[in-house]
Amino acid sequence: MPAKSHGMTAGKHNARHYPSIYGVWKNMKQRCTNPNNPRYADYGGRGITVCKRWLSFENFYADVGDRPKGMSLDRRNNDRGYSPSNCQWASTSAQNINSRRAKPTRIGNETMCISDWCRKTGITYGLYKARVRKGWSLEKALTTPPRKQVNN
Repeated sequence: MPAKSHGMTAGKHNARHYPSIYGVWKNMKQRCTNPNNPRYADYGGRGITVCKRWLSFENFYADVGDRPKGMSLDRRNNDRGYSPSNCQWASTSAQNINSRRAKPTRIGNETMCISDWCRKTGITYGLYKARVRKGWSLEKALTTPPRKQVNN
C-alpha cells in the first residue's frame, strides 16, 4: 500500500502550496539536517535543530498553517531550534531585527536595526555606510539629511 500523501507537493492541483508552506518546511529541514546544504553552517552546523514533531510535514502544517502573504518563518530565539514554542510568522522587517547580524541601534527613545532607521529617515543604506566610514557617529549618519544636489 503506498504511503499517505499530504498533497502539498508541487503538482498540477497543489502548486500554490509548494513555495508557500511545503517549501518552507522542506528548506527548514534541509538547512538543519543536510551538511551539503549551502546554509547548513548557519543552521545545523551551529546546532539549530528541528523538533521531532516537525520532522513530519503534517505536524508542521497543523502547527503553523498556511504562510501569510509577505511573511516567513522566524525563530524568536536565534540560538534555539525550530519548534512550535520558538517559531512565528514574521515580516522581513521583523526578521531583520531578530537576525544575528542586526545591530539594534538606539536613537532617542527608539531602537531599530539600521535598515529600518534608513527607511524612517530617508537616508540610503549606501550613504549611511559612507558616512560611518568617514568617522561619523551612527546617530549623526542616520539623522543628518542628505545634501541636495545642485544642477548647473
